Amino acid sequence: MFEVKKKTIEAEFELVTPAFIGGADQDRAELRPPSIKGALRFWWRALRWGEFYRNSERNEAQALRELHQTEAALFGAAMDSEQNHGQGLFLIKVTQRPKSLKFTENENISPGYQYLLGMGLFQKEGIRRGVVLGNFYVHLLFKKGSDKYQMEIADSLCALGMFGGLGSRSRRGIGSVNLRKLAINGELQPQMVPADEDGYMKQVERLFGKAYGESPPFTAFSPESRVDISIHAGSYKGCARSWQDALSRIGDDFQLYRSYRIEKAKRNFEDDHNLVLKVANLNKVYRAPRRMVFGLPHNYFYSSVNANVELNPVHSKKNHIMVLTKEGRSRRSSPFFIHIHKFGAGKFCAVQMVIPACFLPAGDRLEYSVKKRAVCNVTPTPDWKCITDYLDRFGTPWRFPK
Repeated sequence: MFEVKKKTIEAEFELVTPAFIGGADQDRAELRPPSIKGALRFWWRALRWGEFYRNSERNEAQALRELHQTEAALFGAAMDSEQNHGQGLFLIKVTQRPKSLKFTENENISPGYQYLLGMGLFQKEGIRRGVVLGNFYVHLLFKKGSDKYQMEIADSLCALGMFGGLGSRSRRGIGSVNLRKLAINGELQPQMVPADEDGYMKQVERLFGKAYGESPPFTAFSPESRVDISIHAGSYKGCARSWQDALSRIGDDFQLYRSYRIEKAKRNFEDDHNLVLKVANLNKVYRAPRRMVFGLPHNYFYSSVNANVELNPVHSKKNHIMVLTKEGRSRRSSPFFIHIHKFGAGKFCAVQMVIPACFLPAGDRLEYSVKKRAVCNVTPTPDWKCITDYLDRFGTPWRFPK
């Protein structure tokens, strides 16, 4: 596999937690090149923003314009009337050997794992849709004139294999991808594949080396970003024994931190509960719940008043507040990432990361609605401390920045 010596990159990955990836047949899982390419685009943007922002002398509009132009040339984009862009600077091929899994309604799914799956994937009858687990290979063949981008794509592959995942709920540790081997022009690069926690953090420092500026306009690394290995060899009860154990433990901790109603919940956000209860009773409020920082939309149900409250992003257009549909900005993806990483047999660690960025575009607001009818709208003010306080609970020595 690694003997080719052209302008190539070849990577071996392992899906260490099941990925929910549906093709035309929603019950049959498959890995396709567009999915991998989309993930590489995401991590390339996250890694490169600081460099573009620095080179523009902190001119955000110029940095965005130049980043998008480079991205289109590198990854490809629809060709315009002047024949610009079109196909990107490399070809991608995916070969796979993952195992397709099918969960049954009798499968023992722990509460923590259920919580990370969310209502979209876990239902009363069990987990829906096909899943895959195991190794796959990504082959990239670069065109002439793309030499300077080869290392950038290699770094994007590293970021995918250290922080990312594929499929639904990938930001919650579902479909976590680990990099196993990497070869550039046929030469193996073992230094880019961490073998333990120390090696992992060295790679984090290297990848974050060009982080620059504050509050990026999209999800991108900055000096405000943070990466923790929260479950590790030295943590409480040590590393997880399996991916199920890792997801269960981190899911339990996450649920206890955020929840109000479950028996052992810490009730860290009792003020959020009481605030939204006012809305459920059709009263106006003047702020968003602090937990909004974990991503939008939010849904709440209060059995005491038999009311369902929704919190959605809205934008103002000619003084008319309008909830955006799925064709627009109807959600804000979570800036908080969970990733399960496997360093060896029976040694699964949980990586947690927060990437602060512009939460919503200027002028956007949040609208509370009850039974689909608007009650009030408020200004979104993210409290990033809600996330960093959660991370601090683990007390890990493997944290960047220190």
